Amino acid sequence: MQRSNQLSTHSGLTRITLLPLLILLVGGAILWLVNGYVAEQATEVRNQELGFQADTIHREVQSNINRRMFQVASVANLFSSSNWVSAREFEQMIELVYGDEANEQRLTFLVNTVPDQVSAIEQQVRDSDDPVFRQFSIFDFDYIAQEPRPLAKDQKHVVAIMYDYPRRAHPHFIGRNLGKQRPVYEHAMAAKLTMQPFIGPLSMPIPAVNQLHFFIVYPVLDFSQQTHSVSGFMVSANILTSVFDSLKNGPLLAKHEVILADSNGVFYHLNDNIFTSEPVSSDQRQWLTRPLTIADQTWQLYVAPKNVVSTTSSQLMIIVNAFATLFLLTLALLFRNAFKQQKTLAHAVEQKTKELVEQNAQLEEANREAENAVRIKSQFLANMSHEIRTPMNGVLGMTTLLKDTLLDDTQADYADKIELSAKHLLTIINDILDFSKLESGKLDINAQPFSLHSVATLLKDTFVFDAKEQGIEFLLELDDDISTDLVGDVVRINQVLLNLCSNATKFTHHGKVSVFIDGRSIAPAGNQNYQLRFTVIDTGIGITRDKQANLFGAFIQADSSISKQYGGTGLGLSISKKLCEQMGGDITFNSQPGKGSEFIATLNVRTNERVINTTEQSLQFANKVKLMVVDDNALAREALYGCLTKMNADVVLCKSGKAALGKLRDEASNIDAIIMDWILPDMKGSKLMRVFKQQYDILAPIIILSAYCKDELGKESFALPVFDVLEKPCEDKCLFDTIQAAINKEENRIPENTGRDLSSLKILVAEDNKINQVIIQKLLASENGRADIAADGVIALDMLDNAKYDLVLMDISMPNMDGLTATKRIRSSGELYQDIPIIALTANVLASEVKTYMESGMNAHVPKPIDKEKLMSKIIEVMSNH
Repeated sequence: MQRSNQLSTHSGLTRITLLPLLILLVGGAILWLVNGYVAEQATEVRNQELGFQADTIHREVQSNINRRMFQVASVANLFSSSNWVSAREFEQMIELVYGDEANEQRLTFLVNTVPDQVSAIEQQVRDSDDPVFRQFSIFDFDYIAQEPRPLAKDQKHVVAIMYDYPRRAHPHFIGRNLGKQRPVYEHAMAAKLTMQPFIGPLSMPIPAVNQLHFFIVYPVLDFSQQTHSVSGFMVSANILTSVFDSLKNGPLLAKHEVILADSNGVFYHLNDNIFTSEPVSSDQRQWLTRPLTIADQTWQLYVAPKNVVSTTSSQLMIIVNAFATLFLLTLALLFRNAFKQQKTLAHAVEQKTKELVEQNAQLEEANREAENAVRIKSQFLANMSHEIRTPMNGVLGMTTLLKDTLLDDTQADYADKIELSAKHLLTIINDILDFSKLESGKLDINAQPFSLHSVATLLKDTFVFDAKEQGIEFLLELDDDISTDLVGDVVRINQVLLNLCSNATKFTHHGKVSVFIDGRSIAPAGNQNYQLRFTVIDTGIGITRDKQANLFGAFIQADSSISKQYGGTGLGLSISKKLCEQMGGDITFNSQPGKGSEFIATLNVRTNERVINTTEQSLQFANKVKLMVVDDNALAREALYGCLTKMNADVVLCKSGKAALGKLRDEASNIDAIIMDWILPDMKGSKLMRVFKQQYDILAPIIILSAYCKDELGKESFALPVFDVLEKPCEDKCLFDTIQAAINKEENRIPENTGRDLSSLKILVAEDNKINQVIIQKLLASENGRADIAADGVIALDMLDNAKYDLVLMDISMPNMDGLTATKRIRSSGELYQDIPIIALTANVLASEVKTYMESGMNAHVPKPIDKEKLMSKIIEVMSNH
């Protein structure tokens, strides 16, 4: 019995002892399963996050590579679409396509040819305007001896370096034939074989790049042949880190290890900036792989978190804590907590997924906008001006011709309104183009010598009569102490003042508009040492206080009803302020509604202290001569006195027209020649010469030396006894020769009363547009001009071969051969017509384009729509200098 009781007691104790253990084991097993489920869910969340982050990195890298491919293709297409691309055009295209990234690039254009064509290519490059290429030649290069060798004649192909950006300082780089042993040559041959872009493998640093990189070789296709051929290659050495540029400032690269692998099994570790031949490291991190498509190759992108997440310790702590709290929690609570945790994790996954999807959508949209902006910027400025101005030339030209016909009063009124509306539209177009160039930083300030008197004259001629018709006064005053001979962009200065004065007269119905111009010397900043201040005060409607804050905003007017009542785009003040800021100044204003406004514009220029540019030549008149100098600028008088005295001349100085008349009363017969400025403080040059003509039968020849606008001066001087017109600053040799010719009684170089009769000229017009052909012929015929038409550059050259012409009016955009190419052919012809004057007639008006035309050999530029007065003035100016 005792034994039985002992066994029973032992059995009960065993059950009592095993029950907690059983509960612990069952609870532990259940917790283990629950914890495993929770850990699995957490791992899934981390994997999803890692997947989204890897997709984001992959998308950005693929986008950056696509952008690099697009940029290289854009530069390569410049060569494919052009007969010839100069080094300057190559560099301008890179700066346009790459923008702020241009200085970080290394691009090279390789010409692909055969030995028989090398001489022709060398000559074509040498004929360019860039002095760097005047000695251009193609050569082999000994990479061991590091010196050039003559080009071997037994080569089947020549792949040589023609252009490089940025230009390399190495003396034997441009013109180097790569040779078969160079990797880039192999890449180029692969691109030539497929006529598709070729991507080189990941490479170690080279001296030119000095960083880990890969090559993009883009073939330049020649479409001029029936069977397309490869005429060259655009090679871009791309720094590997640049494909991750858009991610540098974000958190993704800081939290992840990234490896880029090419199709040849070379692995680039971004974080360590090294190459390896092995894939990812064998640690506990999870690596995700994403494919990258580059041309016809597939590269791989590996992404892993930087820190390895250890799940073992966290699981152990959960189990320990779970066993410690198992006595306080029921299995139901454990399941409930597990369910709640699962629900929380699911919600977190859903929320994180939503955020990542939104971020990805924003990144994709931003990428599309950036790529679209690059494409639009490269086309907008060039196409907008040309495409709008061409039909505008037809409207304004035909209106001008219509007004020259017999019209009744109603028809004449209609024609005037058409012309006024067309000119208003042209003003709006010019404002929009200027605003676009200012916003993109493409508008350059072109500093040239000018006279402040010409600015004042323009304002008076433009507004005095119109103000009088409105019943108001327009007053203009120059400060007595202001410097008038200056160097600056007078076109942009006039644009600012015309806008301010136009607004003042437009919004003033009673009273007056006053303009005061003064200036002061400032501490030199760059090339500028003088600040001009223009104060425009009106008694007009004023501006309400709530509208003043946004007055200089683009497309904004003080009141929306103003555009209906007065017209305008709201761009004028915005453009004027930006122009003043670009010239180192600003525009400020004060205004009271109903009383008027005061606008103050400041801008910086440079005083023109060089009236005469001296040379080392010994210039002296054989016999002493007596000359009169009339100029209100003290610096100009002193410079002329010193220069003319050295030439063996007695000089009489006069600072005004009145002083000159007083001197001539006693010494008119003794003066051999008169050198005078066009604008004087007491009278204009034209008035002074008319007084000369009235009071003196025999008068010495008159030479105009002025910074005044030469076009306007030329118009007035035709009707006056002027021997010649010279611009400040003038070379002393030119001044000497002009005085010598005047004293020797040679025929006036500015003929008196010649008018604008063009009957003595035979003119060739190269223009493909039928309407423009009619307009130009009629405009020339109205001044007795004879014009023959050539529909393109090829026909123009043929006509020059078969007939003698005095002048060529050349359009730029023409089929078969454009005007630029035709001009270069004329200048290099070696024939009798190589010196014929050429005037560009084109809708292309950007400063960079006009500069290109002048550098190609053209003598002048007249923009479309063609203004008859500007065209005639330019023809007379060009022919008088020929």
